[in-house]
Amino acid sequence: MMATVFWFIVCAALLAGAGTVLTRAADAIAEGSGLGRLFVGSLFLAGATSLPELSTDISAVMIGEPDLAVGDLFGSSIANMGILALLVFLTRGELLKRASAMHLVTGGLAIGLTLVAAGLVLSGTTFTVLGVSPGSLLLLALFVAGTRATYQRGTSQGEDAKVSAIAILQFVAATVVILLLAPVFASVATRLAELSGLGTTFVGTFLLGFTTSVPELASGIAAVRMRAYDLAIGNMLGSNSFNMAVFFALDVAHPSGSLFASLSAAHAATALIGVLLMAVAMGALYRRR
Repeated sequence: MMATVFWFIVCAALLAGAGTVLTRAADAIAEGSGLGRLFVGSLFLAGATSLPELSTDISAVMIGEPDLAVGDLFGSSIANMGILALLVFLTRGELLKRASAMHLVTGGLAIGLTLVAAGLVLSGTTFTVLGVSPGSLLLLALFVAGTRATYQRGTSQGEDAKVSAIAILQFVAATVVILLLAPVFASVATRLAELSGLGTTFVGTFLLGFTTSVPELASGIAAVRMRAYDLAIGNMLGSNSFNMAVFFALDVAHPSGSLFASLSAAHAATALIGVLLMAVAMGALYRRR
């Protein structure tokens, strides 16, 4: 038990370090490319920090633990809102006052995707096309469409945009570190589930969900220290959207039939808690309070 906890802590520390480097590189890319902090945070930074969810959850599905994987996705969305609340507290509300109103669009996308995912979990649909549920395809399509809308409204790229090669290398290196560590979390979380005697749904939601959000925590703190507030908020909300798009990858990796047919309906309740927290965040951002 102690050895498992030790590796749990070591991986979390390494992910925190990688998340900090990732944020500094992402900020340099946002400034140099003209893409802006909102878009870079919502897509590139969010995608990179969500790699633990992608890799870990695919591994969990392949070893026959789909509830662990989906619990992690919804649990991470809840954890990200907890991290956002922490960042608002650390900045004494400055984070909300200086953030772009475009985050209402990215937040709305995350809420919509989570509601669709919750509905699919409740439906328990067994229908598939070439082994993949149309529901997971819908989630992916909505994510792509929403990301495109964010790009069109939130960027200001010019002809003289230049991105530092060093920043790109740092971003890629930190991303690789996160990607390589992610599979370790699947085995560690599964082992903790066995040792604790708790169900995989509980562990996936509250334990693995928090741990795989460590990169978001580290990058969020690094972003507010740089006063890159749009980068921080974009990362949290973008990660929640990215998590729902991951359902497609999990469905493809699922060994037999539709992923949604093998899930506990209890995940829908976790999803609705995430939706509620995101709605509160959107209300606070709208009122700048």
